[in-house]
Amino acid sequence: MKYIYYIIIVIIGLLTSFFIWSYIQRSKFVYNTESTFLSPEDGVVYHEQAKEVYGILALIGLMVTGITLYALIKNLNENSRTSTVIVINSGNKRMDVIDIDYDRTGI
Repeated sequence: MKYIYYIIIVIIGLLTSFFIWSYIQRSKFVYNTESTFLSPEDGVVYHEQAKEVYGILALIGLMVTGITLYALIKNLNENSRTSTVIVINSGNKRMDVIDIDYDRTGI
């Protein structure tokens, strides 16, 4: 299950970084009174309204990435609820290793 979280985090993180990059690039343009920018190199007309859409998508992507990362960390903590305790008995010169399962002991 944790591998699905890794894949989702990577995909959403890449999409979010693309939206952030697009927002930053479009915010550098100088738009005219019609809220458009004509790129002389590409011959493409960019609209100013798309800049806000990329910004909103970037914020949503950051929130989804954060929620998914929180779910991954919570899932990893629930799976590692077993603790190893080493008991050293010096009288018998012996060492015992005990695994404690928190779910069974109620700790």
